[in-house]
Amino acid sequence: MIPLKLTLRFGTIWMLILCLYVQGTLALCECGYRVHYGGDAAQYPRTILYTEALHVNFRALHDFADSKDWKIKYVRFNYDPSSGRYGKRVAAENIVPNPVANPNQGWDSASKQGPDVDSGLQLIVRSQITNGLVSVAQIQSKRDDAQFGSFRTFMKTTSISGTCASHFWYNSDSKEIDMEMLSRQQGVKQSNPYPANLVVHSDASVADGNDARNTAGFIEGKMGVVPSDGFHEYRYDWSENLVSFYLDGSWMGDLNQSVPAVPGVFQISHWSDGNPNWTAGPPAQDAILTVAYFMGYFNSTDAKRNREYNALCGGGQGDDKICDVPDYKGMANSGGKGPMFVGVSQNETGERHNSASQFKGSVATPLVIFCAIIAIFIAM
Repeated sequence: MIPLKLTLRFGTIWMLILCLYVQGTLALCECGYRVHYGGDAAQYPRTILYTEALHVNFRALHDFADSKDWKIKYVRFNYDPSSGRYGKRVAAENIVPNPVANPNQGWDSASKQGPDVDSGLQLIVRSQITNGLVSVAQIQSKRDDAQFGSFRTFMKTTSISGTCASHFWYNSDSKEIDMEMLSRQQGVKQSNPYPANLVVHSDASVADGNDARNTAGFIEGKMGVVPSDGFHEYRYDWSENLVSFYLDGSWMGDLNQSVPAVPGVFQISHWSDGNPNWTAGPPAQDAILTVAYFMGYFNSTDAKRNREYNALCGGGQGDDKICDVPDYKGMANSGGKGPMFVGVSQNETGERHNSASQFKGSVATPLVIFCAIIAIFIAM
């Protein structure tokens, strides 16, 4: 019979081994995220390493005020009757969380508003005009240090004509990367019935009234799907001299002129101003854009974060802690578990929730401390 004291020692050793294993697993992506450009990594092997990640599952968010990483972006453009368009203002009541009612039933299960209403964050454009203003919605990341990266938003646009759904990075009016879907364009043009307006703003677009269509920073991408029929992943990959745009992991086009090289914020908006040359509208009834998740992999201009990263991962010492970011292959391939939020590490921020498990930031260090305390207690 093995003495009790020896049994406890073996138990202590195994507890510490387990803790170290769990720590290594949870800190898997401490040294960054490898993004494959051009779609399928097997066919297009070019990769770029990014040090930061921002993951947000809006289907888990019950109160937008509780978000640690996003805020309402209040903007107001007053009504000028001579402009031929309405003004617009962002209102908090147009940003409505609608999480899944029971996370244990799956990431895309029935929402709190009912089984016939899509779960996610609702960004609403109101049909009623007040004092010449359209009431719209816009949110912005609290982080403003993103410089180059790969950014993905999973959302469902409205079928009601007269709005613009936009997923974009922003520094200033002349330094902006945009994916804009106009509901008035759905099913209209036979050659491209469901276009995505892909934009890199510049001094030239600002000089033309913030209209990029006559500049080198605009292409009309072909989605090939009805965006209001379901959720799709809208993605742009921004590198030093190139911006590549994707829908559901399939490449739509590149822009390589006036590519910005400064830090900025992420924004998602749903708006209208009645401009007949762009949004048209406003919508005849309240229109909803529903956002399910945001994933961002990027480099930071924050000096402190970069020093910490270099100390941990410089000189190739952290190559075993780099995660490959999978290309979107469709929610049907997720087994009902929802999106693959890659890794859990100290360089990740955001709120995410898959099934009944919620992760926020790095949990590795406190878990190891807890295990060590238990191991010491066993050994006493």
